[in-house]
Amino acid sequence: MPRLASKKTNLKSVKFSFSDTSAKFVSLVGEFNEWQAGRNLMKKSKDGSFSATLKLAPGAYSYKFLADTGWKTDNSKMVIKDPIGNENNQIVVE
Repeated sequence: MPRLASKKTNLKSVKFSFSDTSAKFVSLVGEFNEWQAGRNLMKKSKDGSFSATLKLAPGAYSYKFLADTGWKTDNSKMVIKDPIGNENNQIVVE
């Protein structure tokens, strides 16, 4: 469930990055966009990494990356299991 900020001033810029040199595209998918693939397409850099910056209200968010190579998590970030056993990344915005 997305967190709604009472004022826009509560929103924080949060940069997400992911590396998959074999991917042609990557979409950032999570609680902040109601798990809607395609709403937050990431920009590809020359080095093959992808990035996107979102404005988020404080709180904890589960998310994942959807690449043309499939669903991915970033094992260098916090990984949690949801109630049905899916692995997701989690970020805490303060």
